[in-house]
Amino acid sequence: MRYAESPEGLPPVSVVVPHRPPMLFLRRIVRAQGDSLEADLVVDALGPFGDGFSVPAWVGIEYMAQAVAAWAGLRSHQTGGSPRPGFLLGTRRYECERDRWQHGTELVVQVHCELLGENGMGAFRCSLIEDRRSVASARLAVFEPPDLATYLGGKEA
Repeated sequence: MRYAESPEGLPPVSVVVPHRPPMLFLRRIVRAQGDSLEADLVVDALGPFGDGFSVPAWVGIEYMAQAVAAWAGLRSHQTGGSPRPGFLLGTRRYECERDRWQHGTELVVQVHCELLGENGMGAFRCSLIEDRRSVASARLAVFEPPDLATYLGGKEA
């Protein structure tokens, strides 16, 4: 997968998301403003979830979660920090018009922070856009522990 430079001076995805290939699916951050972020990707059916031709539609939840991670990592990056691991706690109402994403499909992932607590708990409204049309949506519940080592009982992630 080729990663593109993000516009508007935004950092590359690899700088703000703790994932690494083959589990890094986002290509670039397209736009970020306040509580919202937009990223894009090209579906890779040769990767960990693919069969060579397509990827199951439920992988869209991971695409959304990585865009949430990019939003959180960008906030940290802007204050001189590094991306930190977070946890996808669950999703509500994942609705998708597809059963599978075909290899090479270009998607835009939109995320908007609806709630972010001081304890690291957050809620995000997310959408997947294909050909300028929303084809999947969900609300994600996430958790980014303020101190990962303490959260893991003194063990490194």
